[in-house]
Amino acid sequence: MGAKSELETLKNISKDVKESVILKLQDISELALHLDESRSRYVVELEREKARRATELEAAEKRFNNINQENLDRYSKIEEKMEKLLAEVSSTKEMLGQMNVPEKLEKIRKVVAKPVPRLMNYAKAAAKPKSMVAAAKTPGPTVRPGISHTFIMASKFENHTA
Repeated sequence: MGAKSELETLKNISKDVKESVILKLQDISELALHLDESRSRYVVELEREKARRATELEAAEKRFNNINQENLDRYSKIEEKMEKLLAEVSSTKEMLGQMNVPEKLEKIRKVVAKPVPRLMNYAKAAAKPKSMVAAAKTPGPTVRPGISHTFIMASKFENHTA
């Protein structure tokens, strides 16, 4: 405002020019105030943004730490389970070694490898004549010579079979 009073005291400049210059100085002054306000708003917004990002970063770090802790807990549980499993496997191996399993497996293989006797169906069994020696070995009713049919009876209950 000191420039305004100096300008008004000058006598060699016309009144219209003085008023025009004073108006322009006022406009410049308003622009400077407006710029100062804008700059301060920008600084405030910048500080808010920094605070918001810091809060977001802190929340992200907290989530990361929680996830990391959960994964570490899972890993330690898996390690414990693996140790138990390895102990069980080694004890099972030890037990199998003491039971002579390879020899028993070989015996089982031999039995399985033997050819299975063919079972006769009813028609073949009925058509085959029964010898008297075989009939004498079979418990039950006596076999009469000349009869060539056999009656086979079965039940799903063991004590009902004749």
